[in-house]
Amino acid sequence: MDESGGGFGEQGKFEIDFDLQCLYYDGTLIDLDATEFRVFRVLYEASPAYLSITKILERAWEAGDSPRFVEPSSVHQSIAKLRRILAAHSRSISIASKRHRGYRLAWSGKDSDRDRFIVQKSLRESSRGTPPPGPLAHLELSETHVVGFDLSGARLWSYRFPSPLRRGILDRDEWRVQLVDFHDSGNPGALVTAKFSDARKPDSIIFLKPTGEVAWMLDASSDLIDRDGGAFPRAWAFRHVIPYRTSQGMMVWAALANDAGWSGCVLRIDSLGNAMTHFANGGFVEWLCPGTINTTECLVICGENNAFDLPFAAIFGVDDAPCSSPPGGRPRYRYRNGPAGFPRKYILFPKTEIIDVLARPYGHANRMDQSEDNLIVQVESADLGAHFRYHFTPSLEPKYVFPSGNYEFAHRELEQTHRLDHCLADCPELARPLPLRIWTPHEGWHDGAIRWRDNPWREAGE
Repeated sequence: MDESGGGFGEQGKFEIDFDLQCLYYDGTLIDLDATEFRVFRVLYEASPAYLSITKILERAWEAGDSPRFVEPSSVHQSIAKLRRILAAHSRSISIASKRHRGYRLAWSGKDSDRDRFIVQKSLRESSRGTPPPGPLAHLELSETHVVGFDLSGARLWSYRFPSPLRRGILDRDEWRVQLVDFHDSGNPGALVTAKFSDARKPDSIIFLKPTGEVAWMLDASSDLIDRDGGAFPRAWAFRHVIPYRTSQGMMVWAALANDAGWSGCVLRIDSLGNAMTHFANGGFVEWLCPGTINTTECLVICGENNAFDLPFAAIFGVDDAPCSSPPGGRPRYRYRNGPAGFPRKYILFPKTEIIDVLARPYGHANRMDQSEDNLIVQVESADLGAHFRYHFTPSLEPKYVFPSGNYEFAHRELEQTHRLDHCLADCPELARPLPLRIWTPHEGWHDGAIRWRDNPWREAGE
């Protein structure tokens, strides 16, 4: 490498913000990715001295993601990008290189003149023409980091996870990163539900302050004990997490399932990360959403009940005493220390035709959708992602049920293989309401039903 650099009498000034990991020129944010910023930072901190390739690798890459082997070519590529970016804004600062020495920041004038061209920017300062950072408004999640931004899109902070997240969850589970304002301050923090790629690490809820520091972390676990007094395997996983207000303020509610057993529950978590079991179920709890009974704020949940081998939905008040799934079915699926209370309503969905033909124990109730006056529980009804969509009021009163689009193809495939002896237009299951088993504290278990919205396949054939 030959000595090269620049310089060059311009009036603008660079500002480097270590707190927010940002670089500005004359008040304008420069778009650097995390690696480029780290390389620029180590050059700035060492300036005006040269840094060898080895030192840049040690300081820039080990300061970022988990330490790993990186080729020296990565340094040269980052330097090339930085040179282009800096030149596009100003030639007052450049990156010089010298064979056998490495790279350094360069500027015109004496080595002691650096502060004429680049200065540190503190968290509370606002550079010329740049407003101070606003409250946290947007989060971006990657496998290694969560990054916070204000409403203008300015980067506020970056948090690196203790271990990389599992691939595939980022697009599928949007709920894993949420803004939560526990104290109604107008400045929320970040609630991240992490599932790590290392299966030996438990799922964790991480709450970050508005400034990006960790306020608390909570591993997936429960104090529930099996009926025989034994502890459940340490295989708890968060299925769904939502913030929802109670009379005592904002709480976080978490649906749990034990992947090495049958148990599931709902945790209620306060602003300090203290958790208690609010609902103990005889099977997995898969999803949560808000509900109401009259003017009472409630939580609606769904999942599976192993005592009956059926999917379920239930509702309880957010200020009600802790409760458990109602009695009945096989006693094996009870807890030694389950809460003594009961929900306001508990509904078992039927084992439907195709689930029976496929010799499945039940279809999973694994998701809910919600609108202003409608709550929809999604229950698997076949392969290929087919499901029945059970529509309820926000107080979990049955309205109607309707099949998803894929159900038609699943039914037709079974017709063609002669596992079903009728076409969908003449399906007897669609000719009458589906049965429900409903439990309430006043009536106990009793029969109910939910009507079909219509049979579009019959209409098409008429």
